[in-house]
Amino acid sequence: MDAAIHMFMMWMDLAVVWINSRNQVVDARLAYRWKSVIVPKSPAKFVLELPVERLHDFQIGDEIQIVYPPTH
Repeated sequence: MDAAIHMFMMWMDLAVVWINSRNQVVDARLAYRWKSVIVPKSPAKFVLELPVERLHDFQIGDEIQIVYPPTH
């Protein structure tokens, strides 16, 4: 899956975490504002964008629980 992002027109840096279909972190890094395209090290299904301070909360190989909102 193509989970590349770009930071054009962004006014702040972000911590970006890529997660695969098995809910495992496959890449986590700092994305700088106004920079080019960023491609994860491994294929990913989900992209999680967070404040920069949260970057070190995630390591490659971590398992993430994704909870979807209930549907009514």
